[in-house]
Amino acid sequence: MQRRRISVALAALIVLPALPCHATAADTVDFPRFVLLCRQLSGATQLDTHTAQTLYALFQNEPWGKEHLLRLTNKIPPKHPIGIALDPQQFDEGERWFIGHLLITLLTGVYYHQSGNRLVTFDHALMHTELADVRPTPGHCGGAFGDWSAAPKAVRA
Repeated sequence: MQRRRISVALAALIVLPALPCHATAADTVDFPRFVLLCRQLSGATQLDTHTAQTLYALFQNEPWGKEHLLRLTNKIPPKHPIGIALDPQQFDEGERWFIGHLLITLLTGVYYHQSGNRLVTFDHALMHTELADVRPTPGHCGGAFGDWSAAPKAVRA
C-alpha cells in the first residue's frame, strides 16, 4: 500500500506540470497588459490606477482567473484598437462569461463573487467616469453650496 501511494505521488509530480491548467509565472498576464485588456474590452478612455490594481489582484486570485486572462490576451492582440467591437463568436462560453464578469465589475465598481460582493470603487466605476459629461456622479454636485436650488443654466435668463 505504501509503494502505491509513492507511485501515485511520483506520477502526479510528473504529469501535473504538463497539464494545460498548470500555470507558471511566465503564463500570467502582467499588470500593464491587464489594464490594456480592460480598456480593449470596455472601450474605456482611461482606468484609475488604484482601481485597476485592486481588480488585477482580485481576478488573479479567482480559481480560473489567470487562465481566462491568459486566454483572452492570446485572442485579443495588444494592437487591437480600443473601442472597436470584438466578434463574440471568437470566444468560448467560459471566456464570454469571464468577459461579462470583468465588464460588470468595471462598469459598476462592484466585484460580484460567490464568496461575497465587494465594492471596489464608486467614483471610478465606468458608469460614472465614462458618462461624466452626460450625467454627474450621484452624490457629487460639482457646484457651489446651494447651487442645486437655482434653475438649470440652460433655462436661466
